[in-house]
Amino acid sequence: MARITASVKASFCLSPSWRNIRWMKPALIVLAALFATLHTMAQASRPAQTQAVEAVLATDRQLDRAWNDKDVAALDQLWADDYLFIGWTGEIMDKHARLAAIRSGKFQVQSVESDEVKVRVFGYVAFLTDRERIRMKQGEITVRSTRAFIFRNGRWQLITAQKTRVGSP
Repeated sequence: MARITASVKASFCLSPSWRNIRWMKPALIVLAALFATLHTMAQASRPAQTQAVEAVLATDRQLDRAWNDKDVAALDQLWADDYLFIGWTGEIMDKHARLAAIRSGKFQVQSVESDEVKVRVFGYVAFLTDRERIRMKQGEITVRSTRAFIFRNGRWQLITAQKTRVGSP
């Protein structure tokens, strides 16, 4: 009985009807269409990624201008409501406290300049790293900064920032 089953299986696989599979052509067409769709989607995501990077950089430039101009109203719009700042001395401030400190004149920053800027976007979240030269009345310091942005309500906002001092104190 085992011999008969084996010969039936072997003859089925080798029969002309098995070699002329009717479903193969439609399956190949579906696979080709799927591949083309995935390829097109991958190509389309590249411009979206580039646009997101450019939008984050534009938001960061707005933040630099607002900071250098001490424009508290602009900072209030550019910082998310749940914004959190960690400074180079380890202080932690939320949005309300940081805006109050700027209004009071506690921050003596005269200007901030950035270079070595890198942006990475992951959907609705982006990370920006850079080196900043911060000029104050007491002198100038250099920090490495990491900023996280979130895309909400059709725009990018800064949700957190952390600075680490570089070089001698």
